[in-house]
Amino acid sequence: RTLGLDWPAATGVGLIGPGSEQELAEHRFPLGQVRIVRPNAAPFDADALLGHPPFDAPAGLKLLVIAGASGRTDWLQTLRDRGASVQRLVVYRSEPIEPLADQLARLSQWAQQPGSVVFVFTIADAVSVFETALASCGITAWAHGQPALAPHPRIVQALRSTGWSQT
Repeated sequence: RTLGLDWPAATGVGLIGPGSEQELAEHRFPLGQVRIVRPNAAPFDADALLGHPPFDAPAGLKLLVIAGASGRTDWLQTLRDRGASVQRLVVYRSEPIEPLADQLARLSQWAQQPGSVVFVFTIADAVSVFETALASCGITAWAHGQPALAPHPRIVQALRSTGWSQT
């Protein structure tokens, strides 16, 4: 499906990471019609985006930031301090969900088997929710001994603060 958008020639899109660009491409966003600005390497976050033109010197720009309800806002003030007019539009929110009983049972079975399990965390808020689930199964110590992957230093910090050692 196509979005049917005609973008003004001066319009650009700032993205936090390559996943956002891929998502836009999959929805047939007219990527070739706009300038895409995003960090080229990890960490993929707003602080990295602020280092790229035009966000490093945005005086006079009008920026619409499409964001989640729980997203960081401190970087928006940095843009304002640099002279940009910034409007934040909240279009989604993340809500933690509790793992299902059968999923926790399967995880408990894995804890009894040889070999390691690699945990992948993509959002810092998931760490505390998952910690509660692990405690309910009595497998927190086992899980903390397994490798954990995270795409951002804030998620790594959340993991380490709860006892994960292999991040």
